[in-house]
Amino acid sequence: MGVDVHDVFEQANQSDELRAAVRQRATNMVQRARRIDAKETDSRNEFHLAEEFRRDGRYVVNVHSSDVEGEYGTSRAKRMRILRRAMGGR
Repeated sequence: MGVDVHDVFEQANQSDELRAAVRQRATNMVQRARRIDAKETDSRNEFHLAEEFRRDGRYVVNVHSSDVEGEYGTSRAKRMRILRRAMGGR
C-alpha cells in the first residue's frame, strides 16, 4: 500500500494549524521589522502581509515593506535590509 505524497502535501498545506503557524511566524517577523524600523527610521515604513498558494501548492505568507529602495539600496537610498534582519538574516 503506497502513500501518495502529493495528497499528503496538499492536505498539510490546507490545514488550519499549518496556516495559523505560518501566519504567526510572518506576524512575528513584522513585529521585529517594526521595532527595527522604529529604532532606525522613526517608523516611516509600513509593513503588510500577503497570503498566497505557490504553484506547487505550498501556502506562504509574504511580508512586504513600503520602503523597497531601502530594502535593496539604490543610488538614492541607503540599504537598510529591515525585512532581512527581521527574518534573522545578515
